[in-house]
Amino acid sequence: MNEKAVDAAGAVLAAMGGDAPVADRPGSAGVMTVGTTPPREGSERRRTVGTVKRYVWSKERGIERLKPEATFDEYKARYPSALFLGKRLPGLASFSRWVDDGVCPAVDGCNVEPDGTCPHGCPSWLVVLGYI
Repeated sequence: MNEKAVDAAGAVLAAMGGDAPVADRPGSAGVMTVGTTPPREGSERRRTVGTVKRYVWSKERGIERLKPEATFDEYKARYPSALFLGKRLPGLASFSRWVDDGVCPAVDGCNVEPDGTCPHGCPSWLVVLGYI
């Protein structure tokens, strides 16, 4: 490999945060490898193990996320109209599709108008999340 190619590769690696090519180091015999710099201290992602987002809805309180130590049965005893919504809320793509279709699911699963409520009295997702 010629010197210009080694210099160009070293510049690219340095710009990307990698080490200089081995060819620049004494005794390397022209072998080129890509090294990576170690992660900065404190940059690693921290994940809380064992916690799951659980969402509930009630007529009295609206939509809430249950605390990790709380159970749905305890919440239901305090708020009788409570429904368990699951671990994930719908995304914006779902909301736009529902508005385009003119039909939106209520929080209990019934199909209703985007600004309506089902026969059981549960509002649509768009109403619950405050989009309508």
